[in-house]
Amino acid sequence: MRRQVLINVEATDIRVAMLEDGTLVELFVEDLHTRSKIGNIYKGRVESIVPGLRAVFVNIGCEKNAFLHFNDVLPEFELPQKGRPERERRSQLRGTEAVDAMADQEEDDDYVDPVVVGETEEAVKNRPRRPLRVGDEILVQVTKEEINNKGPRITTFISLPGRYLVYMPFAERSGGVSRRIEDGDERKRLRDILRDLKPETGSLIIRTAGIDQAEEAIRQDAEQLQKKWQEITRRARRDRSPARVYDDQEIITRVVRDNFTEDIDEILIDSKPAMRELIRTCQVMVPCLVDRIALYDSPISIFDTFEVEKQFQKALRRKVPLRSGGEIVIDETEALISIDINSGRYVGHEDQEQTILKINLEACRAIARQLRLRDLGGLIVIDFIDMNERENELAVLREFKRCLRSDRAKYAISDFSEFGLVQMTRKRVRKSLAKAIYRPCPYCDGSGRILTDQQLWKQLKYDLMAELEADPPAAAVRIVVHSEFKTYLQTAMTAELRALAHKYHVALQIVSAEDYHHERITIIKQAKSTHNVGSNNGSGGNGLTQRRAEKKLETAQMARDNAS
Repeated sequence: MRRQVLINVEATDIRVAMLEDGTLVELFVEDLHTRSKIGNIYKGRVESIVPGLRAVFVNIGCEKNAFLHFNDVLPEFELPQKGRPERERRSQLRGTEAVDAMADQEEDDDYVDPVVVGETEEAVKNRPRRPLRVGDEILVQVTKEEINNKGPRITTFISLPGRYLVYMPFAERSGGVSRRIEDGDERKRLRDILRDLKPETGSLIIRTAGIDQAEEAIRQDAEQLQKKWQEITRRARRDRSPARVYDDQEIITRVVRDNFTEDIDEILIDSKPAMRELIRTCQVMVPCLVDRIALYDSPISIFDTFEVEKQFQKALRRKVPLRSGGEIVIDETEALISIDINSGRYVGHEDQEQTILKINLEACRAIARQLRLRDLGGLIVIDFIDMNERENELAVLREFKRCLRSDRAKYAISDFSEFGLVQMTRKRVRKSLAKAIYRPCPYCDGSGRILTDQQLWKQLKYDLMAELEADPPAAAVRIVVHSEFKTYLQTAMTAELRALAHKYHVALQIVSAEDYHHERITIIKQAKSTHNVGSNNGSGGNGLTQRRAEKKLETAQMARDNAS
């Protein structure tokens, strides 16, 4: 398999595409104007403590205060609650959750084989504690980005990722070796190296990138991480809160550190300054890749040349076609992500059960790729095509898990439920790719729906009747609507409009406006009597009153909310 990395540098953003045999498998996008905060460390100020929510809200300089759960507070702080056995039991391993929030996303509590160094658990429990109060300044690290109306999520269990190691300055007792390193002899060698390192404070986790690396290289990585932490603490002592004391979001450095492996065949980048920075970074972290870096120098976009633009725009559609003729349908909602598999036009040449099995197996591969490419997270519900045989269900689960092995994000998969659904969770850290490159449609407010002409007519009819019943009486009414709705009124509602005009003895004129929203309606009323109108509105007796309904109909949003 040929692996390529394409880096496109623009004035507004940087995009990094990972290709396998020409197929796009991952895409990282960083907006240079609204950069992510994941992994950044801040000196924050406690704004409020809410025991009922088991939450501390911390001002780190964002629009919304950051959310700090009680379980993410260091054990040295006493919180306003009765006992905290769960937090004490997990406190020294808690810092590894921040590792999962970093781009590596593999060394967390379930993926680390611990190596005990430093203080005993009893010593940690007996440490003196001090109450955490409003106004206190604390060091925190962002683990989840701001999403919708939620502020960023933070932790006090800080972790600094390096090329081969993750350094946790506050996790005094436990370090470890990633369980994804499966070779027994290699695991023993790395554990021995870890015991010899013995940092002055904190502990270390060896990442999967540490496989077969020399002890000296791992030791240098540890020293660099500890120097970085010393610089962070100096800045924290110097700066006033809220202040950012560490920025982990330089995308090229981050991608090299977390995603570049020695089996990459080619790296193309279309910017000379960025290429020089990339070479410097690779010389430190992955020296073997330096000779594989090349400048892409062409007026044609690098993403167009390798059809990356076409691939990810096609891949981000709601319906993703399968080669067999079936399709998967992906819908993102606030609560969960639903994925439905349809057979489409595929009928197969075998019995129905085998046909369904083939479609489901193909869908497993497509879904695994879509999860990585779109960077989907949270609760995901997959509706495979129903199968009658339990053996086939197990075959689908095995294939799905096999396809997910290359996914660096933490995930968990359930068995088929009694309703034939497979539920899974995938670690959500950043916004999904769709939310990073798309914005909600201003026309339908992102719902994907607008009111039908029939519903709009009902609203217009009753609004118009209310206007005609009101004083002063009208001689004529002009109705301004979208051109498509005007066509509907003139073809389907002619009789009803004539009946209203006859009932109220009024002339109705329908006018179209191309710049109108489909749901926007303006009613302009011309009164019969000019004497009273002139005295009421100071118009000098021109006889016009305008009562505008230039708002989107309130029922429009209500209808969309009810539909969703």
